[in-house]
Amino acid sequence: MAHYIVARRIGGYEANAPPQLEPASQLSQSSDLIGRLSRFLRPPEPPRSPQLDEELRSIVGYAGIWVMTDEAHVTTIASHPEVRGQGIGEFLLVALIHRSIEVGARWMTLEVRASNDIAQRLYRKYTFKEMGVRRRYYSDNGEDALVMWTDALDSDSFQSAMEQNEEKLAERLGSAEVRLGGSVWILSNG
Repeated sequence: MAHYIVARRIGGYEANAPPQLEPASQLSQSSDLIGRLSRFLRPPEPPRSPQLDEELRSIVGYAGIWVMTDEAHVTTIASHPEVRGQGIGEFLLVALIHRSIEVGARWMTLEVRASNDIAQRLYRKYTFKEMGVRRRYYSDNGEDALVMWTDALDSDSFQSAMEQNEEKLAERLGSAEVRLGGSVWILSNG
């Protein structure tokens, strides 16, 4: 089963809005036949409300997991370039961990680009360890992926790392909120 999380700005946070998405009808203007015909094959974009536009501009990150029996596989964690380095990716990872525990996962796993040292450091903080390599895993450039697994989510080592890292993240972010389906998870330093 798939679970997805979206992180949004809340309250009076003032920052540059993420770039607007181009309507699908304008995406393919290439010279090939399919590119030229595609604008006629797509349905017209439905009108969007100002409220939806504001909601889309407030998105700063997203993440997802697939849960299979007793393991949760992190499929993606991404943050908007404007907020990178501010703890959003870590916040999303923590939310995924909580969701994984809620649905009964015993371990978590993921693939990460061999060149992505920043992400690897984050994952190691939460007990992910390299357990293998998927050669030429990424189709865009043929880069290898490191396969990483956590310690058991109910182990003392994992629980200790989680508690320590959550405290530091709460100090860094102040407080934050994420909605997981119908429930709300709040990180707070107070």
